[in-house]
Amino acid sequence: MAKTVSAGFVELLGRLALTDQQEFTASTRATGIKDFLAANLTMAERALTIGSYRRGTLIRPERDIDILAPLSYSTYKSSYDNDSRGLLYYVRDKLKAGYSTTRVSSREVAILLDFTVIRADVVPAFKRSGGGYFIPNGKSGWQATNPDYHTRVISEADDALDNRLKPLIRLMKFWNHANGHHLRSFHVELMVWRMWKDLTSLPAYSHAVAQSLGAMSGWLRGAFPDPWDGGGPVDGYLSLDTRAMVRRMLDQDAKAASEAEDYRKAEKTEKAFERWGVVFRHEFPAYG
Repeated sequence: MAKTVSAGFVELLGRLALTDQQEFTASTRATGIKDFLAANLTMAERALTIGSYRRGTLIRPERDIDILAPLSYSTYKSSYDNDSRGLLYYVRDKLKAGYSTTRVSSREVAILLDFTVIRADVVPAFKRSGGGYFIPNGKSGWQATNPDYHTRVISEADDALDNRLKPLIRLMKFWNHANGHHLRSFHVELMVWRMWKDLTSLPAYSHAVAQSLGAMSGWLRGAFPDPWDGGGPVDGYLSLDTRAMVRRMLDQDAKAASEAEDYRKAEKTEKAFERWGVVFRHEFPAYG
C-alpha cells in the first residue's frame, strides 16, 4: 500500500506493466508468427509488430500484440484488390492450419490468435505508394494507416518529456479500460499525445491525469483527425450516444481528479486516494 499519491501512481504503473510471462510469450510468439507468414505467404516485406506493443504503451489488461503482414500486391491483387474481407479470411485459414491447437478467429480488420496469456492480432496489408499501408476496413474495402509514423511521433514526444509521456498514456488507457473500454486505445493514445506533444516537461502524474481527462472530454465534441496526412478521423467508430456518454464520464472524473489534487495539496492524502479510487473505479492502489 502507498502512503503518498505519487507512490500510488508508481504502484499503479507497476501493475500495468506486462508480466514476465506475457513479455516472453509476446516476443516468442511474434517471432514465430513472422516466420510462419514468411514461409507460407508471398510477402512484400517481413511482417512487423505495430500498435501499442511496438510503441511501448501496451497495458497488462489489454494483452494484445499487433502484427502487420505486408503481402505482395502483385501476387494477391487479382483475387483481393476489391475484397479485403476475402484476404482476411484467406490469411486466417492459413494461420488456422498452422496453429491448429490455438484458437484462431477473424475480427473486422485482423486475425486473432489467442495464446491465453497473450493474444496476437495479425493484420494483412498492402504497401501504399507515398508511405504507409492499406489494411482491411471491416467491410470489403481498404483504409490507409502508417504505424511507423505514429510510433515515431509518440516516441519523439516521449523523449522530449523525459520518457514520461508513455507512462501517462498507459494510465489514461487504464482509465478507459476501468470505465468500460468505450474508446479505442489508439484514439486515447493520440488524444494524450496531442495534449502534451508541444511541451518540454510533464507535471506530476496525478495533475497530468486530471488535466488529460478534461482535455479528452473537449476533443470528443467534434471529429478527431489523424495527425498523419493520409489518415482520416480517428473517432469515426463512435456513435453519438456513446460519444455523449463518454464525455459525461470524462467530465465527472475530471471533477473527481481535480478534487483529489486539491486534497493532495492540502495534505489530506487519504481523501485524495478515495477520489482517485472513484476515477479508476476502485482499481487505484489502497492508502496505508
